Amino acid sequence: GRVTIPAGEWLTGSLELKSGVELHLEKGAVLKGSVDPKDYNADDAFPENFHSVGEEWSGAHLVLAYKAEDVAITGEGVIDGQGPAFFDHSTFKWGFWAKPPHERPRMVQFVRCRGVRLEGVTFLDSPGWTMLIRLCEDIEADGIKVYADQRIINSDGIDFDGCRRVRVAHCDFK
Repeated sequence: GRVTIPAGEWLTGSLELKSGVELHLEKGAVLKGSVDPKDYNADDAFPENFHSVGEEWSGAHLVLAYKAEDVAITGEGVIDGQGPAFFDHSTFKWGFWAKPPHERPRMVQFVRCRGVRLEGVTFLDSPGWTMLIRLCEDIEADGIKVYADQRIINSDGIDFDGCRRVRVAHCDFK
């Protein structure tokens, strides 16, 4: 099925995509991640979920898919992680705001999925890594934009970990 987010601003905590689900953001839609850590899934969202303070793994995610097939995030809208809100702006170190003492959610995490499609959407200001895609197959990222305030440390674009058959085309990372 297709979950359509219409034009407007929509505040949310964690969303989990199941097999066969497309999250579609229409033009003018802004899906904003909550700035309240309680609005995100717990570390036990799936068996292989974990966090590590030393490695900065986070058990919290805005959009998650686990062992799902044929999942997608598409459209002309924006997913805004509101990253700057997670930092103390008065503490600046090596060109970045200092890492906060609390866990920062990832914007998107797909684990052990097959048939992942990311198309057209803008991913804005992740609190940490924008996308972590682990142990997935048949992934296509086409025409997405990943923009982050450069003072947010570790605001990576897409991290592929142990994936197979990955295609990235026509994307913009800043």
